[in-house]
Order: sequence, then C-alpha cells, then structure tokens
Amino acid sequence: MLGHLFRRVASDAVYVWGLLAGASALPGYTSLVYLVAFAFGYAFLSRWLTGLRQIRRIRRQAVPDTHGVQARTDRLAQLAGVPAPQVLCFSARRLQAATLGFLPGSGVILVQKDLPTVLPDLELEAILGHELGHIAHGDVFRRSVLQGLANMAALSLGYGVFAQFQAQLGTQDALILGLAAATGVLLGMAAWVAPIYQHRQEFEADIFGARLSSAPAMASALRRMTRPNAPRTPNSLHPCLEDRVNQLQSLGGYHA
Repeated sequence: MLGHLFRRVASDAVYVWGLLAGASALPGYTSLVYLVAFAFGYAFLSRWLTGLRQIRRIRRQAVPDTHGVQARTDRLAQLAGVPAPQVLCFSARRLQAATLGFLPGSGVILVQKDLPTVLPDLELEAILGHELGHIAHGDVFRRSVLQGLANMAALSLGYGVFAQFQAQLGTQDALILGLAAATGVLLGMAAWVAPIYQHRQEFEADIFGARLSSAPAMASALRRMTRPNAPRTPNSLHPCLEDRVNQLQSLGGYHA
C-alpha cells in the first residue's frame, strides 16, 4: 500500500519541491503569486497532457467497432443532453470501460472490445451511461481542481514552514523541512481525500447510468465487470461493489 501511495504522489512531490526551491529565492508576495499560478497550472496541464497521451496510444491500438457501440452511445448522449463523445474499442484482458478527455466536448469513451458481446443490451447501455455521466459532470476537470487545491495546500504549508524556520535553521535546512511538510500533505491527499472524492464521482456516474437504463441493469453490469478476487486497498479510487449496489438499490423502483 505504501509503495502505491508513493508512486501516486512522486511526480507531484518532485514538482512541489522544485516550486518551493524557486519560491524560496523570490521576495514577499511575488513568491505567493508564483506558487498559486503554478500549483493550478501544473494540475490542469498535467492531466490534460496525460489524457492526450492515453488517447493517442489507444487510437493506435483501436479495433473496429463491429457492434454499433458508437451509434448506441450517440443515442444515449442525445437522451442525456450531453455532447456525443467518440468511442474507441480496444483489446484488453478484462472487461472495462473508461472515459478520457478534459472537457465535455473533448470526451472519449474507451470500451473493451468484448464488452458488447458479454453484457446484455440494457447493461451495456448502463455502462455507457456511467461513462457519459463522467463526461456530463466534468469529472476530469473537477479532479484537476482538487489536485490544484492539494498542490496549493502543500506549497502553502511547505513555504510557511520554510519562512518560519529560515532564520533559525538557515536556508537549506529550512527548505528541507518545508519539503517534508509539503510531501506529507500530498501523501495525505492521495491516501484519504482523493479516494473519498472519486468514490463520490463513481456513485454519481452510477446513478447517471441507471437513469439512462435501469438501476438493476447498472447493478448487474457492475457485478459482471468486477473481478471476484480483485485486490483492494483502503485508498482505492473505486468504491467497493457492495456499496455501489446498495446505493442503486436505494433508488426508487428498484426490482432485481
């Protein structure tokens, strides 16, 4: 679990360390403006570039859509009142679907090529509706805002610690102390705050998909797509199957 957390925050930590080192050489309010601008700029730019790289990689590996998934998605998007995203089918070992794209107009839904043959029609529409929910809610954008706030919190604390102890410890030791404080904030966000926030997004997308199909279909599709012995950690970014099914069962008119 610790290795997973450190891998998740490693790139952000290196970035934060560089910003703190640069801010420590700037006077007064100039350093604060510098930190705010780059905290959010990095969060948005990194997610945007990561999404572009993933989309390009999947496009190179895409297989023909032989089951009309794009046409089905277009119809569901029209019903939901959201821009119709491009659908890319790809090969993978396990059943899965995902959404990429920073803004609603640039969304791309990735669908494992066997999904249309494994899931009944209504369950497939539930999964496609779930992915459309991520696009309609702007979830990638919202996660970028959260990451920007996390970066800002880490930078603010790190810089505050540096400024507090610079006179007592000297610039180098105070900077090291500030870097340690900033890294602690990033680890805390990755371990506790980010999973809670993303669980909420998954629940919202489940409800969105259920409304475009049905709650039982959404629950059944999740059961089929969840590996029975999939490893889970306390900081998993997806809620457990039982919690998702229980939420769907709480919707009005649920009949399994």
